[in-house]
Amino acid sequence: MSRKLKPVSPGEMLAEEFLKPLGMSQKELALHLGCDVKVVNRIVNGRTSVTAAMALKLGASFDGRTALADGTSKWITGDRARADVQRLRARASAILTGSGTVLADDPMLTVRDPELEMRGRRPLRVVLDSQLRTPADAQLLSFAGSTLILARDADSPLAVALREGGARVEAVRGSESGLDLEADADRRLRGTG
Repeated sequence: MSRKLKPVSPGEMLAEEFLKPLGMSQKELALHLGCDVKVVNRIVNGRTSVTAAMALKLGASFDGRTALADGTSKWITGDRARADVQRLRARASAILTGSGTVLADDPMLTVRDPELEMRGRRPLRVVLDSQLRTPADAQLLSFAGSTLILARDADSPLAVALREGGARVEAVRGSESGLDLEADADRRLRGTG
């Protein structure tokens, strides 16, 4: 007897394989990513208006954490998973993270594997930072390529400091839980606004 498998969307897989086993709600994921819960809901339910392909990379330990309680874990994934991330980044037009990750990890958001053919192309680094908490000396501002910081206020003194550090800072409408990405961020990332 053969069973017919139901097609599963990437959003359903995210909900079933990641959120449900960890007991994480869509709201908690939205808070972690620094975006509005409506965005996560639309991805999970397959109703996103973003037409570009997206890959979501999350690293978590068996207990659902991203580091040890004291914050000392640098790598919670193995060599193969890190190599996969470099291949994903090499194919990507943009690498997106939240300001919480920038503050906790000071990531580079670069493609670091010299074996990958980039032909001078570098993915755009994008930081969702509703409150402009990204430090002006963050590592991601010190590498070749462009960095876009999406925030509620693009005219504050903090925004000026980030621009002086090489970032492009643009305003996006805010929401209760962060930035309302559906309002206009996807349009900006595609360069149409």
